[in-house]
Amino acid sequence: MPKIKSYPIYKKFLNKKSLTEISKQTVQSSNIVETEEDDNDDQNSIIGNSINDNASNSKFKIYKKIKGDYSIYWYLQPNQCNWKPDAREGQSLVTEGKHAYLFGGIGKELYNQIAELDLTNFKWQILKQVQGNIPSARYGHSCNIYRRNIIIFGGQQRSNQTVLKTRELLQDVYFLNIDTLTWKLINCQGGPLQQRRNHASAIIGRNMLIHGGINNKEQTLKDLWILDLVWVEALTKWAANIQYEGLYAFGGRNNKGDILGDLKILKTDCKPLQWIKIETKGVLPKPRHSHSQNFSQHYNFLIIYGGQNDNDSQVFYNDMHLLNVDDLNWIKVTSNSYPAISRSSHSACIFDTKFIVFGGINIDGLIPSLLSIGEL
Repeated sequence: MPKIKSYPIYKKFLNKKSLTEISKQTVQSSNIVETEEDDNDDQNSIIGNSINDNASNSKFKIYKKIKGDYSIYWYLQPNQCNWKPDAREGQSLVTEGKHAYLFGGIGKELYNQIAELDLTNFKWQILKQVQGNIPSARYGHSCNIYRRNIIIFGGQQRSNQTVLKTRELLQDVYFLNIDTLTWKLINCQGGPLQQRRNHASAIIGRNMLIHGGINNKEQTLKDLWILDLVWVEALTKWAANIQYEGLYAFGGRNNKGDILGDLKILKTDCKPLQWIKIETKGVLPKPRHSHSQNFSQHYNFLIIYGGQNDNDSQVFYNDMHLLNVDDLNWIKVTSNSYPAISRSSHSACIFDTKFIVFGGINIDGLIPSLLSIGEL
């Protein structure tokens, strides 16, 4: 049975090094735990969901370096006549093989359907044959993939089924087996783990890390929990020259509501786990929250896209920045087609060399439910 434990933890479970990102999708704010050296600083925040790519075969990859200027070609989803999910924000989008899976979010209603996207032809379909203990409709949850299972944790649901704006926070864990399409509510031991939304999570080995978020009192959290999935740990090996290995987190908001623009890393190769601040160079992204962050194994860089800063006259961003993880150099990406859409609280994933974005919100309201695709 999965067990959840509070940080710090001294169990030897992170002996396999990996690079994972805590990415900012469908989010608002949650707190980072500072290192001892930063006790006098404001508490930083990381926000969003995570995508943990399977890197077991990465030693056979040839990593492409990026230097200087970099451009991307944007285009809209083909096959426009096919069914598409409703416009929404606060949803999750994760990839497994040649498919992506969309869950939850809030638009004209709260959603709990699983929509599958075929990444070879960009056609959507609802998985109607799903069975088992189906999660309630929600948004602001986290979603990860582990061994052909989609793992949903927390978020916010409607507490009064007749009033959309009446909501309550969750702390439940659900698994969806992709092969059998069966949902299962997981009874976790340990705790106590507060109900939360807009938190961050990531898979490291056989463990899921849960950090921060907002509780029922609208307070930002700074705790770190580890859910032991009690399966055999998967091999994760990186052949690339990574200067710092661990969980990367950019931006967010602190306890005072300040919008942040720094980069922090949760080092997973030391005991206890430790947050560190690092210096970067190049063209840094503006401070922001509710953006997306993804890691490209093909190019060996982090991708920051979109987000918002209410203190900036622009408010919603459409820019993209890449971080080379070998030299910690930021590069601002230009578009060689039409400009990207400004948005926040969206979802993004990577398939091969394609950067795929769905949903979100901007000054005009919910983004129409067309996929924006960028060729990296």
